[in-house]
Amino acid sequence: MGGLLALLEQTLSRVNDIHTANAVMDSTLKERLRQQSDSMRAPVASLGARVEQMSTEFLAVRDLIADLNARFKRLEQQIVDLDGAVRSQPASPLSGASSGSDGSAERPLPGRAARHAGRQFRPGPASVL
Repeated sequence: MGGLLALLEQTLSRVNDIHTANAVMDSTLKERLRQQSDSMRAPVASLGARVEQMSTEFLAVRDLIADLNARFKRLEQQIVDLDGAVRSQPASPLSGASSGSDGSAERPLPGRAARHAGRQFRPGPASVL
């Protein structure tokens, strides 16, 4: 019976050692997790602020593109109006332009304007971003 009691005491001693080692490991793990959490808090907070700033900037860019599209549409309309006004003016006798059958002068467009005659500006959708 003495041998059994000695084995039981050894087992109890080993269980206590395992329990102590487990408590030390748990404490070390909690401390490391706390340190990692503390070290990551500031970078994550600054990242959130940066994402918010970029979101605001993208909205501003989208608004600027919408404004540019509106300006291009007005400019296109002004060019169309100007073209109509130029085409409706009678030809001067010194220009040597031939008159059409209705008496209006047909003037050829110079250089690049001739290549782009008849094209219309068509802006893409503003939600491309």
